Amino acid sequence: MVKEVSHRYANGMNRLAAGCLLILSLIICGSANSQGLDNVAGTDPEAGLKKAVGSFERGNYERALELFDQLIISFPDDVRYSIFEFMKARALLKLDRLNRAEENFENFVNEFPGSRYIGDALLLLGDIRFLKNDPYGAAYYYIQAYDRLEKRKLKEKARVSFAGVVQNHLSLPKTEKLAENVDRYELAPELLYMKARKETAEGFLERAGNTLEKIREKYPGSKYADPGKGELTGLLSGASEAFTIGILAPLSGGMSQFGVDMLRGIKLALEEFSISNPSTPTRIEIYDNFGTQKETINGVEQLARGGVDVIIGPLKSENAFTAAGLNKYLDIPFIVPAAAANGIASISENIFQITPNSEFIAEAMARYAMNDLMLDEFAIITPSDDLGEDISAAFAQ
Repeated sequence: MVKEVSHRYANGMNRLAAGCLLILSLIICGSANSQGLDNVAGTDPEAGLKKAVGSFERGNYERALELFDQLIISFPDDVRYSIFEFMKARALLKLDRLNRAEENFENFVNEFPGSRYIGDALLLLGDIRFLKNDPYGAAYYYIQAYDRLEKRKLKEKARVSFAGVVQNHLSLPKTEKLAENVDRYELAPELLYMKARKETAEGFLERAGNTLEKIREKYPGSKYADPGKGELTGLLSGASEAFTIGILAPLSGGMSQFGVDMLRGIKLALEEFSISNPSTPTRIEIYDNFGTQKETINGVEQLARGGVDVIIGPLKSENAFTAAGLNKYLDIPFIVPAAAANGIASISENIFQITPNSEFIAEAMARYAMNDLMLDEFAIITPSDDLGEDISAAFAQ
């Protein structure tokens, strides 16, 4: 009997010891995890944010996502909490996790309606919707973003993106539906004007006239309500005498900054031209080629069908070669503003290449260095892209 009790007592003590060891191991692991979190995000949210943003700016988006997630968990009451959430959504978008990025941006917009980043979030939601083949949703978000953005460059990007989507990707019924839902936004008059242009293109001249009359009644201060505008007069009469300029540029994607800047410059030049030449109406047709060859082909074909008188673009040399090849079968002048590769202008008589090619640039530099500066020893420092390599090779020759 004594032996049996002793045996039970020993078994009980063993189970108790095992339980204590399990609890102790959980405490140690939890402490280690907590310490790991502190090492990543830091005990100071400002320092943690700086570290996370640094990872994001260096292109280490996985690491940035991890850091922003930990900041969200560690500092839910911090005044920068909305920034943590916004940047997490941006990191997800950079990683092409569109569904999660969209969900996070939508939650951000709903949870922090007064944030100074609302406009940026709406603009990025527009990009996401477009990438997900929802042009109507993209246009709707771009319209909202325009009203909430503060920086002029971003506002212009929202407006250009909106115009490109409506013009190139929305049917007339979808455009009508969108116009009904956004009448209180700043871009509403421009949307109605684009609707009138679509109605004119499809032969609904009376409807186009009614749409333009609505602009004058509802938005009398808008530039689209001015009956003296040449294009407006042409639309009302169903005429198509305006000189039409096609714009083929990357207004979305990695080169969008250059495309938007080019479009802004063209519009500024046309405004100045219209002041000094009021009897010569002009208008522009915009196609966003995303900087890709596929969309360059689609853009050239669509602008040609639209009857443009000239096309400005594209920007990249590889896309310019593609456009020039198509131009051999068209009777439309192309002005290529930035592409500098050799041989673009030689493909077709209608191609006008503004930027000198790499050989010309290199030869001019070499002549100046040798003849004017009297130098005969050189070190070449050049970027490792195609243009840099072409120029350095030509200079060396």
